[in-house]
Amino acid sequence: MIDTIGQTRKFIVKVSDHNLNGKSQTLTVTKVLPLEAPEPVVKTGENVDGESDSERGDHADESVKRSADGIELEGVKRAKCG
Repeated sequence: MIDTIGQTRKFIVKVSDHNLNGKSQTLTVTKVLPLEAPEPVVKTGENVDGESDSERGDHADESVKRSADGIELEGVKRAKCG
């Protein structure tokens, strides 16, 4: 990973209310995409941010695509606290 310093990377990030409501606010990276990989398109069937497609207008093309909660890595290593 040391060779990635200074590079721009795209991530798929899983965010829930638990991640943002509390003393520590964290994001969980579930997948690091290769530099040449196309951006994944995920259809969740629900509107996550509460805006309708007509309210978003041109902003919808620029917004970050959200992934479904079902994407998980096997054997995820977690940092030990303490």
